[in-house]
Amino acid sequence: MLPHSRAPRGSYAAEVRLTVSLRALFIDGVHSHDTWPETSRVVRAHLEQAGIFALEHVRAPEPEQFRADFARFDVVIPYYCPVPAAGRDPAWPEETRVALDRYVRAGGGLVIIHAASNAFASWPEYNRMTGLGGWGGRDETAGSYLYLDESGRVVRSAEQGPAGHHEPEFEYAIDVRAPAHPVMAGMPARWLHCQDEVYGNLRGPGLGLEVLASAFSGKTRAGTQRHEPVVMTISYGAGRVFHTTLGHGVRALECTGVRALLQRGTEWAATGRVTLPLPNGFPTEHALSTSPVPTT
Repeated sequence: MLPHSRAPRGSYAAEVRLTVSLRALFIDGVHSHDTWPETSRVVRAHLEQAGIFALEHVRAPEPEQFRADFARFDVVIPYYCPVPAAGRDPAWPEETRVALDRYVRAGGGLVIIHAASNAFASWPEYNRMTGLGGWGGRDETAGSYLYLDESGRVVRSAEQGPAGHHEPEFEYAIDVRAPAHPVMAGMPARWLHCQDEVYGNLRGPGLGLEVLASAFSGKTRAGTQRHEPVVMTISYGAGRVFHTTLGHGVRALECTGVRALLQRGTEWAATGRVTLPLPNGFPTEHALSTSPVPTT
């Protein structure tokens, strides 16, 4: 077990900022993980705790019926992942897909968290917006594998094979690869993350993509034995996409580092800058740190 610190009691609420200015649309209702109602609650609590987002929560249990006026918002967070079945890939209506594409291309912000990267495999524009994805029937036709070599250089491989892999959850180190990026500014070069999955063998168009942080998939022999991207940004037209594969369960989402990534990444996607400071008790290379979300 890695060393661990817990934020002082009351510090979660004490860090709340008071200038709510950014309109955020949070969409859930269908997900590949059975625990999504609880993890959705934690993600929303983290965003609300930042104090700068006016969060509108929409639950959309029927993908084919979902419609939204994206233009009303500064940032959209689709915490959403329909599961393909019997050759069918449930999708939003064409008018909704076109609307999201136009919204981001015109300068809107988009935030992709964990399994949302695996949604809508047959929607080309979504795959371009998210940069990389896994599962859902994705293979070499979806784009190249993308990972980092030992020197930190991004490698793209067009070899054949399915997309998406993870070994069992474990505690691991996050390596910051773009320390000058506003989302990552001030973070230690390496910090410890709570028990979580490391997504690997992700593939996709990868256009306009910058890797902000990686993690090594190799705790067991089932890992890819490669440095996999876990935090990235994608430019799409005039829009900004923040994408993290972190956050499988509540334990992972309670990591103080992930809380900072979600808050700062969402602000960056909305505005192109970051004003939120790193939270108190940020993890280090030698100690985990958690910020449990209040239950009420």
